[in-house]
Amino acid sequence: MKKYLALALCLFLFPLTGWAGKIDNPGAAGGGGTINSGTINVLQMNTDGATTIGDSDPVVTTDGNSVILTAGTYTSTTGFDRPIRSSSTFAPTSGSAAFAVWEMEPTINQTGGASGATRGLFINPSLTAATDWRAIEASGGSGGVAAFFTGNVGIGSTIFGTDANSVLLLNIGTPPTTSPANTVQLYAHNSSDAPADATFGLRTEQVAESTATFTQSHRLKIFVNGTEYWLSLDDTGL
Repeated sequence: MKKYLALALCLFLFPLTGWAGKIDNPGAAGGGGTINSGTINVLQMNTDGATTIGDSDPVVTTDGNSVILTAGTYTSTTGFDRPIRSSSTFAPTSGSAAFAVWEMEPTINQTGGASGATRGLFINPSLTAATDWRAIEASGGSGGVAAFFTGNVGIGSTIFGTDANSVLLLNIGTPPTTSPANTVQLYAHNSSDAPADATFGLRTEQVAESTATFTQSHRLKIFVNGTEYWLSLDDTGL
């Protein structure tokens, strides 16, 4: 009787309409069972509400995928289409419990001369006609933090200097030619030295003013190539 109840639960949570596979071992531990579809198994539907999905082949020695989600083609002209949507509520009343909507925790163990790039999240779209594509868009909400990184951040390059940690890297690209309202643009630019060397580029909405005289009123220490310099400032007439 228990096996039939578990099977009914599997059918309720994972209807077989459009699912190529079979129900196998409906009496597996955790109150669930195994639903086979190719090499992908829903291993457990646990009593705590968690669903475990795994690959039936624990070792992949060639180019392959464990889970493929194909959402089809959307032709909506209004609304907000989301092929994958995660919705949950975190509402503790005390304690120090932490929460993550989505956690990825792979184990990377490259040995024996292995040198391929490894990624936590790889976004690689085919943009045939996109008016406003955004690979990642984050909102911190009211008083929240939209993005937080504990390591290096590279724009245009992944090659950092020796011992770099918590460093922002800007690679030389194409400098902006316009100044959108309410923006400041920071980029890397070749200097006029020969051979050309990268330096800071800055484009602001505020136009630089010319002056015949300069009177240093303040100065700020900055580091350039490991050497400390004074950056002279003049607030005369402000």
